[in-house]
Amino acid sequence: MKTLSLLAVFTFCLSFLSFGQKYNSELEYMQSEFGKDKKVLVGDFMALTKEEADLFWPTYDAYEKRRQEMGRERWDLLQEYLNNYNTIDDAAAAIWMDKLFDYQAREGALLLEYYSKMKTMLGARRGMQFYQMEIFFAIEIRTAIMEEVPFIGEK
Repeated sequence: MKTLSLLAVFTFCLSFLSFGQKYNSELEYMQSEFGKDKKVLVGDFMALTKEEADLFWPTYDAYEKRRQEMGRERWDLLQEYLNNYNTIDDAAAAIWMDKLFDYQAREGALLLEYYSKMKTMLGARRGMQFYQMEIFFAIEIRTAIMEEVPFIGEK
């Protein structure tokens, strides 16, 4: 069941990549829909008790809101790359990579911040489960993007 649900999310992410030029409105739609589906998957995976859920979900919702806000930045970076990868020069590549590394550092800091909150509230094991799910989703999305995005110099 878990595998089937994760496959559905992955497929949805792949189909989103084909939306192309209209990404602003579709991005908001995808984030709204993905957040709902993702929350169900997280709930299934975490299998929280009532007491744990009362602590977990408000914190998770705050995390998810911030993660989605950052996701818009990631999408903008991707669009910038897609618009320029054929003509990018060294100076522009350096600027883009600086933006990417800055984004990745902030993304990692956000995950660490919320792992620490989960660990404090629910223990290290539950914090680790939260981390594992988030990393799983991040890897799936990055893999889908990398399969669709051309490399510099690729025809």
